[in-house]
Amino acid sequence: MDTASLFGLVGFFFGIVLQIFLLLLVLKRKRRTFETLLISLLTGLLVWYSGNFVSLLLRQMDISKVATVLKGFDAAAFTGLSFLPALLLHTHWIYYHNHFEAGPKETRVFRLLIWVLYAQLLLLPVALSQLFVDPSIHPLQKLGPFTMPFLVLLSLSYYSCCILQIRIVQRSSNPVEKEVFKRLAVLFALIPPFNFWVFGLDGHRSELLGPFWVNLALLASLFPTFLVAYYIYQRGFLQITVHRSVVSAILVLLTILAYLAGIRSFGLYLEEELGAPTLLLEGTFLVTLLLFFPPLSRWVQNWVSRSFTVELRGYRRLADRVSKSSSTFLSSAALSDFIEKELESGLPATHAKIYVQQPAAGTESGMSLYPLRSGNKVVGYLELKIADAEPGLAQKEGVHLLTNEIAAALERSQLLEKQLAMERELEKRSHLEDLGRMAATIAHNVKNPLSSIKTLMQLQSEADNLTEDQKQEIEMMTQEVDRLAKTVSTLLRFSSLGRKSPRNDKAEEVNLEHLTASVGAVFRGDMDSRRLKLETRISGDSPVVRSHGEALKDILSNLLSNAIEASPEGGTVWIEFSHNERQLVLSVADEGPGIPEAIRHRVGDSFFTTKSEGTGLGLAIVKRRSEQLGGHLSILNPAFGKGTRIMVAIPLRETQPNS
Repeated sequence: MDTASLFGLVGFFFGIVLQIFLLLLVLKRKRRTFETLLISLLTGLLVWYSGNFVSLLLRQMDISKVATVLKGFDAAAFTGLSFLPALLLHTHWIYYHNHFEAGPKETRVFRLLIWVLYAQLLLLPVALSQLFVDPSIHPLQKLGPFTMPFLVLLSLSYYSCCILQIRIVQRSSNPVEKEVFKRLAVLFALIPPFNFWVFGLDGHRSELLGPFWVNLALLASLFPTFLVAYYIYQRGFLQITVHRSVVSAILVLLTILAYLAGIRSFGLYLEEELGAPTLLLEGTFLVTLLLFFPPLSRWVQNWVSRSFTVELRGYRRLADRVSKSSSTFLSSAALSDFIEKELESGLPATHAKIYVQQPAAGTESGMSLYPLRSGNKVVGYLELKIADAEPGLAQKEGVHLLTNEIAAALERSQLLEKQLAMERELEKRSHLEDLGRMAATIAHNVKNPLSSIKTLMQLQSEADNLTEDQKQEIEMMTQEVDRLAKTVSTLLRFSSLGRKSPRNDKAEEVNLEHLTASVGAVFRGDMDSRRLKLETRISGDSPVVRSHGEALKDILSNLLSNAIEASPEGGTVWIEFSHNERQLVLSVADEGPGIPEAIRHRVGDSFFTTKSEGTGLGLAIVKRRSEQLGGHLSILNPAFGKGTRIMVAIPLRETQPNS
């Protein structure tokens, strides 16, 4: 076997491996028109390289004995090649049409060219008949009158694709896409004249140039295919992902193949020039290969990994910073802000945003949404826009590394946040329990003396010898005692709230109309003295709900008391109930000065008040009662634009669980 034949065999085998590799990658994708055409094109090239590989092997044998088989493989190889012009242009046109808006004129021109190239397949049976003559020469050399027309059609396809490639470079904003098609355009412009130079206008120049140039011309399509494969591997071109282990295995295989071909060529040279025993030399080289195969394999794998290392290094540094900094943030929101700034400064990213829940509106064009998984749990989502619209494999692995580290950091931060919230809640409860015990102690120590003082004041007021001034003073003292008694009762009420939750009792039927009337009657005197009006509204299928009457009465009483104290004379207080099968909403609104936004977050805290008088326990009782019922308190702005509207939402259940 001469060197030219060995070169051809290695090249055709490499072409077979490359086509199979690309076919397996494309077959994994969703099957659309472009993918279907690309699979057809790769299949045609695979048939072309396979037929040439077997044909070249058979030509090393006695042609008279394998002539029939050789003719069959020549016919198969040319059949695969005959589809190349039409499929090549059709694939380029669909890619261009899918990514850019084509004008009507260029659409008509390229569709006509595609039809012309497909039409030439009608002559395929006639052309194949030329192949079943002398099997000793290559199919392209024995096509006779069909050689030049086929080369012209093939050149037409190459140059039409070249025009589309230049159009893509001019119109594309993707740097990877521009780079790929710019280099493809150069290759596609050089291949047709090279084919004409090798095969010659008279059809006999290839015989003069020799088999090496013939094989190189037959392998011409291998160069653009390799270029596309390289950009798929290195930059994720066509959005196809390839694993490093696959690339390493293919490179190891091709390295061994090249080594064996080199051994064979060197052995033939030594045998011809020096008379050296070829078998002994080849055996020596094979033993050497066995000895050096493990380090050779490791070297190839390390070389593949190093191609990822430079780009991955930045991602690893970012991941390390995220990991080290996560423990310094007590809030997951603060940690998210820090990570977003780090990503935008450390990556070629124009946008980075972390969400706890998946955005309902989806992502904008050019953005990617990555789930942040910690184990099987999704702790958030990362929305990322990178300047490179088609990231390479190293970049994809880097983003994967980052998302894993961000997910772990967020989960740690969220767990720490929950732990701190629980500790604060326990501390708050402990504080409230201490306040409750202190309030109960003070109230019990004060209540009985107050009752005695009030009794004495009432007896004293019945004396006949009192002057008017003395009667007024005694009445004022009695009112102050009543006020103190009311404060003591509030303290006692607040201290008893934590002892037993109403959710431990079964729900009962509560008539909201009766509840409103009974509470309103208690405050009727205060409202009449200040000329206040009370407006009530109950919306729902029925005024009867299943809830806890005592807790609802506490909530409504304290809300109404606060509204009366805040309302100006002659104003209006509104009470509104609305409910459905699952929830009861109570709101009380007044026309008072309102609650400033700056202190709304403190409303409901124990002993917090902005009034000169009062304990600051009214809304604290409301908040505690609503939480005991599984609800929550909200402060809203009234629809009429002044005053305060406090809303309490409480879930309704048929029955409450027993303790």
